[in-house]
Amino acid sequence: MTRNEAHPITVEVVRNAIVAYADEMANALSKAAYNMMIYEVRDYCCGLIDTQARMISQNRGGLPIFLADLRYVGQEHTIAIPVRDPKLLSGDFAPLRDAFDAEHDQRYGQAAPDERLEIVNVRLVVTAARADTLAERWLSEKWTPEPPVADQWRDVIIADPAKPVRTRIVWRPSLPAGAKVEGPAVIEEPNATTFIYPGDLATMSDTGHLIIDVKL
Repeated sequence: MTRNEAHPITVEVVRNAIVAYADEMANALSKAAYNMMIYEVRDYCCGLIDTQARMISQNRGGLPIFLADLRYVGQEHTIAIPVRDPKLLSGDFAPLRDAFDAEHDQRYGQAAPDERLEIVNVRLVVTAARADTLAERWLSEKWTPEPPVADQWRDVIIADPAKPVRTRIVWRPSLPAGAKVEGPAVIEEPNATTFIYPGDLATMSDTGHLIIDVKL
């Protein structure tokens, strides 16, 4: 074996390790997500890319799967449960029932195994790697702020309702790269509001991300 050749066992260890990294990212994203499309439908994919935005590995589970939206009769919301075998919908329903009860108990701290279930939807979900690099190119572009917008000031209740604090109100889309906002401040944008506590510091990165240094 020459110095430039890798041992087959080493290759397998490294190959499985980089796939495991993507799997761990996917699991962490699913557990931390607030969006139903992420934690129920699992409409996402995690991967490792190199500096040229080339895919190195992605999380496993990219095969088509069926999801059954189930709920107790009389409930408004549903829980998506993977259907590994079509027979679960037309034959032995017990494994699907057990999976639903377990998921319901994990989410809400209780289950009702004696209650009737109903199937609201059966959906096919396919996860695959994208062939384009639109997202990668968009994320790597430099931040271009909107025209400047004058700051405002408001009294904001932070701790004591009797002592509101004079607080700076900033429009995020107009913040240039490198801009720093010291707390107390409220950073507003069309679909979110970020509060910067007194003593904390927010900095706009070159790509338009807010980096917040928290004073402990």
